Amino acid sequence: MLLKDLALVIPNLVSAADCNLFINEYQRRQIAAKVETSINSNTGKRQESTCHVVKLHKENNLYDVAIGYQETALSAWLNHLDKFKSFHIPLLNDMLREPHQIRIIRYKKGESIQEHSDYDHFIHASVTLNLNDDYLGGDFSFFNGSYKLRLGLGDALVFPADPFWTHSIQPVTEGTRYSINSFILSCGFEERNEIVNNLTEKLKFRPRAYKLKKDN
Repeated sequence: MLLKDLALVIPNLVSAADCNLFINEYQRRQIAAKVETSINSNTGKRQESTCHVVKLHKENNLYDVAIGYQETALSAWLNHLDKFKSFHIPLLNDMLREPHQIRIIRYKKGESIQEHSDYDHFIHASVTLNLNDDYLGGDFSFFNGSYKLRLGLGDALVFPADPFWTHSIQPVTEGTRYSINSFILSCGFEERNEIVNNLTEKLKFRPRAYKLKKDN
């Protein structure tokens, strides 16, 4: 078993009609799109990407549609992991409770996301729904380019959200790529914020246990 085997692609999960609905929703609301940011796993510093995102909120009819596809993808992922007979699947199933930030992401020509991890307190999995395939570039790249993956129209991808699973989206070279991404938490986001804020306050003056050694 290789580390990359813990990711699962579910081909053709999202119907072409629903893919178009999601893309049209982004285009309808693109004036409200925000630049994506993440912590670069190579530098440890927060950095703006060049792609833009529009969030789907619960009052939007497409929110439940996205949730349905996400739950199907997560179920397939758990069954995939169970075949290895190596993991605590019931515990993982119990941890995958609530989505956070279901977002439609657009990558125009030249746009990308730098190497990062989706890990945050209580986030355990990342789900991507690929909404089109009429573009070039824009591939997933894991582990600083050690493993690359291209998704087709309607494909879903699920992988662990932890510091070992660094990844980027390579620059789109032709066309425009659209996808949906969400993070799966073990508790509600407001609960997560309260716990993290309390924990951060308690650990504020505690020194870090380990220091990285850098080559000269």
